[in-house]
Parts: sequence; structure tokens; C-alpha cells
Amino acid sequence: MTHYKSLIILLFSVPFFLTAQEKKSVSQVGLNYSVDYCYRTLNADASVKWIAIARDNEETGLIGFNTGATYSYQFKKGLMLEGGFQYLRVGEKLENMALLIEGSDGEGDFINYYDYVGIPIKIGYGLSVGKRLRLSIMSGISTNFFLARHFRATVTYNDGTIEEHYSTIKKEPVGIQYETANLVSVSSLGIDIRVFRAFSVRFEPTFRYSITTIIDAPIKQRPYSAGLNTSIFYTFGKGKKADSPELVAP
Repeated sequence: MTHYKSLIILLFSVPFFLTAQEKKSVSQVGLNYSVDYCYRTLNADASVKWIAIARDNEETGLIGFNTGATYSYQFKKGLMLEGGFQYLRVGEKLENMALLIEGSDGEGDFINYYDYVGIPIKIGYGLSVGKRLRLSIMSGISTNFFLARHFRATVTYNDGTIEEHYSTIKKEPVGIQYETANLVSVSSLGIDIRVFRAFSVRFEPTFRYSITTIIDAPIKQRPYSAGLNTSIFYTFGKGKKADSPELVAP
């Protein structure tokens, strides 16, 4: 419930301090890429809470990513709407786990990656500073569709032998399956810098948190990620003629 309240506040309260008006609307399309720090929260039923506590003590975050395409439209009064298509990877890892195997003890590193295709819809406000700079605040919801889980294990035995295992799992062989889709809140702050006529670069610290669990199990798992999203945008209507002095948005 706390995350729902935070999202509502960001959507409807914070952006209203941005009151600058643009001379005309701005339509853009862009490509983005981000290297993200990823981890998850766990909420467990009482009967398995000890497992969740053990996982929190042993598992750590890892580096994931997201990439895709975005369409952005800014109205004259600064209101911004964005939508797009994203491919993203989140996960967690367990390192240096002691393995007690008769005659060949050692330790292992285990990684779970989860791949998704996301369709985000965001709303926000943009504030132009001069003719080449725009600041923005955005928030919204992404519907993420599960693609596959990637499992990687590296086992180092005491005699120096190393074994590596890798598998891609689209459907778990037994037991509870991962949800086909889940909802993720997305919040960001952006800085757009126009670099050449119709082209601009955006640097956008972005935070994502899964509102719904990714697996319907006694231990509910909700991934989150944070990273600096970097985008290149093309602005329609600015490539064929010189820049209008009235258009101040990037």
C-alpha cells in the first residue's frame, strides 16, 4: 500500500510546481539503454519466513540492464506523456556458498536472471531552461511480460576444479510457475540536452519497483532496479529547417 501511495503522490502532487509554458507541443522518438543495480524484496507467509530471512542474509543484488524505444509527447503547458517498449533483465545472486560433497567439498556461486518485455506508460512535466536544456519529472506504470529465467552456477572444488552450468528456463519443470505478467512502478528525473538541431540526449536516473509479485508462492518476490537511463531522441519538425526562436524545449 505504501508504494501505491508514493506513486499517486508523485503522479498528482509533485509535478504541479512546474508551471512554465512552451510555445508549441513537442513530439519525440528515442532509443535508450541503462545499466541497472537490481535486487528484490521478499514477503513470506509465517510458515516459510525463516527461508526468506535466510535468503535475505545470503543473497545480494547484481547488475542488470534495460534497453528499448520511447515515444514522448509534450503539450504546450508542459504536460508530458510517454510510452514505449523495453527489454529488461533483473535478478539476484548467491556467492561463496559452502558445498559439502563427500570427497570433493568446495563453494559455489549461483545467479538467477529474469528477462522481461515491458510496456511502460508515464506521465509527467517538463520545464525548459533556455533553448537547449529541459528538466523533467515522470512517473507511471509498466506492464512487464515474463520471457525466461536464466540460471548460472559456478562451483569451485577444493582441488581447484571448476564446473560451470547455465540453463534458460521458460517454464519451470515442476511446482509453482512465474507470473506471465506483473505491474511495475516507474519513476524518473530527466535532463534533456539538445546537441544538434533535431537530436537531443537525455540522462534520466530511473527507479523501478514491482507492485505485484513475480511468482505466486508462499514467498512473494518483487524485483526492483535503479540506474541511469541514457537516451538519444529525435524531435519531429526540426530537421528540415532552422530552429525557431520560439521553441524552447529540446
